[in-house]
Amino acid sequence: MGKASSICIGAARGLQYLHVGTKRKIIHQNLQSMRILLDENWVAKVTGFEFSRMLPKNVSSTNTNTFVADNAGYMAPEYLASAKLTEKSDVYSFGVILLEVLCGRKPMIMTRDEDQVNLVRWFKKNIERGTVDHIIDPNLADKIAPECLKEFVMVAEKCVRDEGIERPSTDDILSCLRSAL
Repeated sequence: MGKASSICIGAARGLQYLHVGTKRKIIHQNLQSMRILLDENWVAKVTGFEFSRMLPKNVSSTNTNTFVADNAGYMAPEYLASAKLTEKSDVYSFGVILLEVLCGRKPMIMTRDEDQVNLVRWFKKNIERGTVDHIIDPNLADKIAPECLKEFVMVAEKCVRDEGIERPSTDDILSCLRSAL
């Protein structure tokens, strides 16, 4: 999990910079795994800013009329319902990326059984059942200490909560991922 954790931490750092490291907050809006590139040293770089929104100072959200079609599996519930973008919309998308790493699969697979099509729903059902260990990528489960895996699962679960207010900040995500590493 070492490289995967480092990549996730690097991506979280990039997202944190967009949300709190610039004079004006930037909402990515199209965050997905293919938007995280790696340099020659395996350092993660967040890319794909064509749909990003820069928020005025002291404004925490914005509405958009741009629906990014290839982003369906990564979209936060509040974005789907009202086109409202916040930092927490990006956090949800980042949580989906963490689930991709944990489970070794894409967010949407239409050829799966109905209850497995959507990665987030499948993950949440397995959390409820206490069977989340059954959906972790076997290549990952063999290479990570159980307490680190538990922390990583906990961070991902918080990121994909239905209510934005219940999702962690990018600062909290970064801290938890570092702890899991």
